[in-house]
Amino acid sequence: MNKLQSLLFLLILSGSLSVSGQLDASFQVDTNDIHSYTIHLSSNYPLSDTSAFTFAWNFGDGQTSHLPVVSHSYQNPGSYLVSFMVSDAGSTASSSMKINVRNKVEVPNVFTPNGDGKNDFLVLRTNGQTLYSLTIYNSSGTQVYKKSSYTFTWDGKSPSGAEVFPGVYYYVLSFDDKFVKSGFFHLIR
Repeated sequence: MNKLQSLLFLLILSGSLSVSGQLDASFQVDTNDIHSYTIHLSSNYPLSDTSAFTFAWNFGDGQTSHLPVVSHSYQNPGSYLVSFMVSDAGSTASSSMKINVRNKVEVPNVFTPNGDGKNDFLVLRTNGQTLYSLTIYNSSGTQVYKKSSYTFTWDGKSPSGAEVFPGVYYYVLSFDDKFVKSGFFHLIR
């Protein structure tokens, strides 16, 4: 075999290896973004040149996409069946996964509004899309804070601007006058 035939053989072999691989439609879901109902989806198939492939996402809420990596925002909490399909000229692969979208709210159990620049605010992490009402009571049951908002940050002061005393505080979070969550947190100065 001469040099030209060897070179031609290697080019054909490397071309056939990159095209004839088996398609993989598995995908990963990232739902760590708690400020919204947004999920991030990406194909597990390592594609350096996506021009020879067709992608199809169905998010289970009537929305679709044809990109290999997508972000999708759901309008409501619930269970959704997300499906993904990848095709090339000769084959197709697909997979699906159930996604649970929750109206997640995180409330810290301690905050220290002492002016040192660390943990000086009680920050409630919400989905950023739902209007909540937050009421905070001191240990004797007196209301010290109330606000309706999409997100909450409290500096440990009463509506008149006075610093509230250190101690245990009770909170009630509601949505459309319906109970969502309640609990306690410690305010330490």
